[in-house]
Amino acid sequence: MEKQASELTELAATETHLKEQLEREVSIKDRFFSVISHDLKSPFTSILGLSSMMSKMSQQLSKDQFVEYAQMIHENGGKVFELLENLLEWARLQMDKGDHQPIDKDMTQIVEENIEVFEAVAAEKHVNLAKNVEPVQARAERNMVLLVVRNLIANAIKFTPEGGTITVSVGQKEDGLVEASVSDTGVGMNPDYASKLFLIDEKTTTEGTNGEKGAGLGLLLCKEMIELNGGNLWVTTAEGEGSTFSFTLPLAEATKAAGTEAAE
Repeated sequence: MEKQASELTELAATETHLKEQLEREVSIKDRFFSVISHDLKSPFTSILGLSSMMSKMSQQLSKDQFVEYAQMIHENGGKVFELLENLLEWARLQMDKGDHQPIDKDMTQIVEENIEVFEAVAAEKHVNLAKNVEPVQARAERNMVLLVVRNLIANAIKFTPEGGTITVSVGQKEDGLVEASVSDTGVGMNPDYASKLFLIDEKTTTEGTNGEKGAGLGLLLCKEMIELNGGNLWVTTAEGEGSTFSFTLPLAEATKAAGTEAAE
């Protein structure tokens, strides 16, 4: 009887835990879609209003006004695209959590691909984009890591003023991990704000140094992707002193094996 009572108690505790976990996951998903739907309305309202005005008042608008409205439509279209990209990537993550296949991948290649993509954007804002990368391989799903590095560099450019510097670093740690970071000399954040960056129930979107807008969801996706690959993501920052977003990944199996052989 005592054994049965103990088993029933354990079963009840497990059931309660699973129920709480399910309720939390449903709440997070509801919050995610709530944020997405709210943030989609504003740019779409602007796009529809401006395009309607351009079509109905084309004869009354000056060339400068026409160009200004077209630029605003383009900017709002970019916001919509970013939001939808985040939504689709998040949905893919939920479906493929058990199916992603980590492989040994050269981090140097991933960093160089991203720097090549952002060189023109950084140059346009007069921001220096530098790298300090050791030749090291990580075991992770390539596309996820590529997306994380891309997102972190894009954010750094957004919050770094003209004349600033962004440095992408990668190196091997002694505990069998690869550590990568994106540091900037931008505006930084206060501790209270920084502590909310990775919380789905907190709204942390801010404007960049040139008024750039963000969806405020990219960092949540980055953190989830890194954790899915067995790593961790965090931020070190101070208001007015820039920010450093860092993440770890498991070291490549081949590298681990080589290190073990060398030690022997």
